[in-house]
Parts: sequence; structure tokens; C-alpha cells
Amino acid sequence: FNVLDSYTIGHEESNTFNRTIYQHLIAYDEYKKKWVPILAKDFRRINPTTLEFDLRENVKFHNGNPFNADDVKYTADWATAPESKVVFKDRYTWIKQVEILNPYKIRIHSREPFSTDLGALAYRLRIYDKETHEPLQDKSDYGRIGIGTGPYKLISLDRNKGVVVEKFDEYFNGDGGYFRAPELDARAARQDARERHATARAGRIRDVDAGARALGTVERGIDAPPVVQPLGCRRPWHRRKHVAV
Repeated sequence: FNVLDSYTIGHEESNTFNRTIYQHLIAYDEYKKKWVPILAKDFRRINPTTLEFDLRENVKFHNGNPFNADDVKYTADWATAPESKVVFKDRYTWIKQVEILNPYKIRIHSREPFSTDLGALAYRLRIYDKETHEPLQDKSDYGRIGIGTGPYKLISLDRNKGVVVEKFDEYFNGDGGYFRAPELDARAARQDARERHATARAGRIRDVDAGARALGTVERGIDAPPVVQPLGCRRPWHRRKHVAV
């Protein structure tokens, strides 16, 4: 793949990187069995069709642009617009309107009561930088520059050479958010399954996910013992115990 954009190109493999580059308003902590804030710092249900979110004020996109309510509204409006070429659009069309109450407070109104609205926000609606995305004539080009708010930022993306990311030094996690800030730089590269496991046996990588077809690897020194994640494990690679991030 040569695009990191789940809205316009639905690569399962690219989602390994998408979820560490881009972020959602909330997430679901599968260990504690509860919803947790990400780009939102708090949220509440106002009525069966309205959710209210207080947004974090100390968040920057990887290009330095500040994150605020305009980015949330823009992303939702674009994803639901009839003319937008978004794959799996029915994942977003339950949203009727994003209402901006102030630069860091919004309400999301659904068209009707939607029992999985929190799940849709936690797993589907990745927030993009309005200032960068809006002028693009081909919106899929955003996935070639990959500007998000996550703990890793995109350095390079090449269909043949793979994906390189590094930690984002201005990641907002100082207030104890759900995703830990990286402790070390990491270089992530795409390999096919056979190459990935050969590399693991040779001891040249830190982590391999055996549960997907072409996920990324995080490289470390050659003395690092390989760790192969069990089949079916869905824990994001940046939160695994063995990854130095």
C-alpha cells in the first residue's frame, strides 16, 4: 500500500499504522471494559441522540497545527457528505450534525437513537487536520502525508520500501491519556508474512504480529529476542509489553 487513509482506501494492513498516527475522540479499553477519552478529555450523553464532548486543549497535529472543534466537525461533515468518495460510508451516515459550542466543546447529533454510536466514534471516526485536508483536490492524498495527532508520525511511505514512522515528541500524553507517549524512537517497516517471521527467527526485530497478513514490525538491535504475538491477539502493537514505545 502507498496510502494511510481508512476513509478512502480500506487496507487492513495499513490500519496497523493508522491507529498510531491518527486518533479518535474516544477509545474502548478492552482490559478495563470501559470507554476512555482520547482527543476528548470528557464526554457525556445529553439525550438518546446527542453526545457532548469536552476536547483537549493541548493537542497538536504532526505538522504543528493545533487541534480543535473545527477539525472534528470538518472530518465528520466530509465523511458524511454525499459527494465524498468515502468507502463504507454507512459507518458515518448515522451522524446528523456536529455542533460546535466553543473551540473545545462539541455535540454530535445522530439522526436517530444509535446503540453503537460510541463504538463508531472509538473505532471509525479518525480526526484529520482541516487546514491540510480541505484544500486537497484528491482527498486520498492526505493518506500519503499522514498528518495525525497520535504518538507516531509518518516519515516516509513507499509501496515497495515500506512505512517509516518515528515518535512524535509533542504528543499530548503528559496528562495521563489512554495511549502512552513513546519512550524511544521506532522504525516501522512493512514486510510480507514469510519475510517477517524469517526476520523474527534471526532475532533482528522486536515484535511480530502473527495475527494479520502484513502488519508492521518494530526494529531494534540485533541482540533483541524476537517476540511473536499469538494468533488472534488484537492488542495494538504500540501497547504491547514487548515493544519499546
